[in-house]
Amino acid sequence: MTMLLLDFIADDLLERYTNFISTLTWYQMYCAGNIGAGKQDYIDGFNDLDKAYEHLWDLDEQMPPELLLKPITNLFASIQITLNSKEFTDEQVAKIASLIKKFQNKNGDTFRKNYVRAQVHEELKFNYSTELYKAVVHLLRNDNTDEAISTAFKFLDNHLQKLLGLTPYQYHGESLINYAFSPKTGVLQLNTDPNEQLGLRNFFSGANAVFRNPTAHRFIKYDLFFASSVVSMVNAMSNMATEIAKKKKREDHAG
Repeated sequence: MTMLLLDFIADDLLERYTNFISTLTWYQMYCAGNIGAGKQDYIDGFNDLDKAYEHLWDLDEQMPPELLLKPITNLFASIQITLNSKEFTDEQVAKIASLIKKFQNKNGDTFRKNYVRAQVHEELKFNYSTELYKAVVHLLRNDNTDEAISTAFKFLDNHLQKLLGLTPYQYHGESLINYAFSPKTGVLQLNTDPNEQLGLRNFFSGANAVFRNPTAHRFIKYDLFFASSVVSMVNAMSNMATEIAKKKKREDHAG
């Protein structure tokens, strides 16, 4: 999934994640060694950990679904309850260390994968149109890859229908593609080499047949990275159609 991120974004993501994990590991060792001089030291250490966690996220953006990060939020809540105890003993310090160790052993890998996944899908806002992003993001986050691809092509149908002033009942699927892009008769013409127009029609038709149709007839269970790439392709297809329609409109006005 990190292949969907630009290098500088991936580097920043790695730096923030490494800083958080380093702080988490330090706090676990600090508690396991009972190094603090008193309760306030452990509170201060937890505050540093909480700041490192906050730094994982762009505070200008909405946090990902809580379910995605439930183990880490449960860990923080358990530590906070322990720190809020009136009687703060060595046993409670050891309990914090044990809670963190249990999280690292049981949920560490899952947290890393969910964190990267949440960040990738946040970045998809910049790669997908707003309408397409809203339609597929929750499907991709929940690994509903077949439905995400099917929904993306429904979006493409709807986008073409809007561009051409059609209702969903007039043309859809293959008939819509032919109406829009068929050589000579299609509404949206490149007005370049005839083979390019044929290639454009075949591209839309082929993508529809290879990616959309199978999900309508059977369970495919596409890989998440592959599904995200197909959705990106659909976004590019919708942009292509938009640009051709704009060019046609300019030519019609000029004529």
